[in-house]
Amino acid sequence: MCDKLKYVFPRGLLPHVPNLESVSVFRCEDVEQIIVGEVNNNTLQKLTTISLYRLGKLDCICEGVISWPSLKDVIIEECVKLRRLPFGADSAPSLKTIKCEKELWDSLEWEDDATRKQFQSFLIEPAQ
Repeated sequence: MCDKLKYVFPRGLLPHVPNLESVSVFRCEDVEQIIVGEVNNNTLQKLTTISLYRLGKLDCICEGVISWPSLKDVIIEECVKLRRLPFGADSAPSLKTIKCEKELWDSLEWEDDATRKQFQSFLIEPAQ
C-alpha cells in the first residue's frame, strides 16, 4: 500500500535509476506528482512506458516539458485531477499511443493548440 506516498520520484532520485524503462503507479490516492524537481534531459533516456491508474490527487507528472526520447506508450486512467502532460512539440519523438479517457483529454492544458493537436493523433480511448 502507498497510502502516504505523495511523490513517486522525490527530488534527486532519478539520476540513480538511469536504466529505468517503465513506470507504473496504481491506486495510490495521495500521489500528487510523479517526478519532483528539475529533470535533466539525459535522465529518462530509456523510459518507454508510463502507466498511471486511479491516482485521485495526481495533478501533474512533472513540472514543465522534458525530453522523452524513448517513450512509446502513456496510459492514464482514472486520474481525474491531472491537468498537464509534460510534452512539448519535439519532446517525445518515439511516442506511439496515449491511452486516456476523452473527458480527461479534453480537460488537459497544453502550451499551445498546435501541440495539443500534434499529440491528439496518438490518443486512444480505453475500452469501456
